[in-house]
Amino acid sequence: MTPDRENCAESSSPRVAKILSHCRLESDETNEGDHFELEARWSDDITTWEQEEDLQTIAETTVIDY
Repeated sequence: MTPDRENCAESSSPRVAKILSHCRLESDETNEGDHFELEARWSDDITTWEQEEDLQTIAETTVIDY
């Protein structure tokens, strides 16, 4: 079950939510809806600012090829 976008963004810090929103915009533009499930999981895993920095790096470099 995939959480809705609002709940995903609200479950993390504002800075992380901003990164996730940016990823979702890119996903929507490319019609890659499957990215959202990964973003939701990343949001739940973040507990420190260091992990947020890692998330931004992953978000900028990850390409999912089907």
